[in-house]
Amino acid sequence: MHTSVETLDLIIDSSKTKTSMPWRKLLALSILAGIFISVGAVASNTVSSTIENPALARLFSGLVFPAGLAMVVIAGSELFTGNNLMMIGVLQKQIPLGGMLRNWGIVYLGNLLGSLFTAFLVVVSGQLNLFGYQTAVATIRTAAAKCALGIPQAFALGILCNVLVCVAVLMTFRAVHVTGKLAALYLPILVFVLCGFEHSVANMYFIPAGLMAAADPGYAQAALASGVSFDSLTLMNGLKNLISVSLGNLAGGAGLVSCLYWYSYRR
Repeated sequence: MHTSVETLDLIIDSSKTKTSMPWRKLLALSILAGIFISVGAVASNTVSSTIENPALARLFSGLVFPAGLAMVVIAGSELFTGNNLMMIGVLQKQIPLGGMLRNWGIVYLGNLLGSLFTAFLVVVSGQLNLFGYQTAVATIRTAAAKCALGIPQAFALGILCNVLVCVAVLMTFRAVHVTGKLAALYLPILVFVLCGFEHSVANMYFIPAGLMAAADPGYAQAALASGVSFDSLTLMNGLKNLISVSLGNLAGGAGLVSCLYWYSYRR
């Protein structure tokens, strides 16, 4: 296992690579990351859709959702929330602020495109038909709950989420082997899902998928019959959630984790 100082150097070296990467390659890899995280979200909704106990449903969601970040880390792709650790490179004066912001902008866009593409495929493929439309109901319920969050609540949940995500990514840098990296990221991601924290890239899938599913008469009828309220499920509320959660993710990842880790182990 790498020491904390060695881990800091590895993160800085990775940040240099990310900063110098051509925008086309950066966009392609960020689209893949959006797809990977979205597939984890699809799996988490699917596995929990028939579980009536809310705590058990959330636990089973958390058990499978880390597959998304595992694909991002091991296969190699660009994730906005994980890339918040690039702030360490800026603080260490090893990468320019403009280079970091360029990376974040392109990666955020690519993550959004990958997530929207996945949401579209999931809805049109009929994947939400599983278990007598229960997967569709779970998808709509999840989106409606996220859209109902107030701005301060979504922001705070975003901070908590990306503290855990960035700690998970940071720990993968400490691990030397693939098995260690997988083990390192698993528990923090399980915890953030279990606790109901808010991840901007996951929400890029959850909210559009819920909006698309709600537009289908069969899915909408099943959701209404299950007691799901559509009052909060609007595009504007979805955008409000995404902006609030994204800012919270930045505060938690680029602010708390990056700044405190750099302060503790800088040379």
